[in-house]
Amino acid sequence: MNFKRFEVISGNYIEEIYGQVRLGYSLSDNTDFYDMLEWLKKGDFQGQTLVFYDYTNGKVYELFVKQKMCYMASRSI
Repeated sequence: MNFKRFEVISGNYIEEIYGQVRLGYSLSDNTDFYDMLEWLKKGDFQGQTLVFYDYTNGKVYELFVKQKMCYMASRSI
């Protein structure tokens, strides 16, 4: 069995992107919209990062810098 490694390991669960087999993604600091309302009241949400993983070459792409009070949502099918 041959294992391929990613160039950066973050410990996040990698989700598949439907309709293709090359890339996966992960979101850091997962929360839901109900909890987000509480974070907004406190003003203390540290933000999330969206990371893409290339299964073919092991490269990791982080397109956005983590910003306080920045929330990204993923859509489940």
